Amino acid sequence: MGKDITRVIIETTVWHALKDLQGAPKRTMRKLVDLALNFARGRFQQEFFRVAQALLADEDSAYYHLAQDVIANVDEDTLVTYGINLGYNSFTRGAKIIRQIEAEKQINIPWSLSLALAEQCEPDRMKQYHCIIEQGMELGIYAYMLYPQGGLSDCFALAEGHPDCAFLLFCKGDALTEDAIRQAQRYHNMQISVALEEGTNTVCTALRKAKLLYAVHVEYSPECLEQVLDGTLLRRAEECRSSFVFFHAEKPCTEAQWKTVYGYVCATRKAQKQPTVAMDLLYDNMFIDSIISDDACAVAFGADGTLIQLPEWKRKAEYNIFRSSLYRILLETQPKKDGDLNYETYKRNLVHLGDGAV
Repeated sequence: MGKDITRVIIETTVWHALKDLQGAPKRTMRKLVDLALNFARGRFQQEFFRVAQALLADEDSAYYHLAQDVIANVDEDTLVTYGINLGYNSFTRGAKIIRQIEAEKQINIPWSLSLALAEQCEPDRMKQYHCIIEQGMELGIYAYMLYPQGGLSDCFALAEGHPDCAFLLFCKGDALTEDAIRQAQRYHNMQISVALEEGTNTVCTALRKAKLLYAVHVEYSPECLEQVLDGTLLRRAEECRSSFVFFHAEKPCTEAQWKTVYGYVCATRKAQKQPTVAMDLLYDNMFIDSIISDDACAVAFGADGTLIQLPEWKRKAEYNIFRSSLYRILLETQPKKDGDLNYETYKRNLVHLGDGAV
């Protein structure tokens, strides 16, 4: 994608704002959000900046401390590149493409795509992954969640090959060797999320020293639900000083348990007491999608290429991304139909979950 005039203007504005934030962070942040809201055209942008405006009205909001910390400790090229790839390429330009194709073809297209990568991908398999992302970009998908089962070199190759996309890598701490961290510093279009476990704090300290954008993800099950709801796991993750904490439900959880955790996540965000942003990978992903294109849709592919239908976590072996195009799979598995979970319905359903997805 060549840089268009809108992106150039946005980049220039963001670079100037980064300098201003160092001197007057609170005032500059509010000014930027007010300006962005005035120029926001899409429903997602308007919703996002309205929420941000409400949050920043609180002078004691912990998110001010978060913003200052991120600006001081993350490489500026990464802040600008990742932010614009996500905020403009995905949420603006990509969202427009998604809405156009959905209207023409009467199918649902997810705003992001989740891909599991095998422990070691052969060159031919890597070509297929690059092709999948190219197909996704044609459909308006510029955000990718990667789940490597081994090292991170394949993820780095995808980030390098698609500089206009935003990548979020989910990995264990042992994958982040000194060499891997040095390599990661070359790619400004990605964020790394580290699994919360023993030693995560040490790994995050190394990422912080390298000025990388990182997060922590918490995998929970019914057995540790109490530790989620009483804030124990969030406090542990907060010690890592990450920008985001992603909560990820393992399969044994019931829908009721997922919703209970999401209610906790929403209430935590609204309280603004922690200098980190709590998110639920499944529900927030679908909520964003319901704003971008009205109907909530989430799609993932396993390391063997099998389609995983979300939120049901149903594996559909007859649909394989290595044997069929992404468009064909979406055409056959994601048709629009009466009763789709649209934005207004989705938002109403979340009212009891901490007053919506704030």
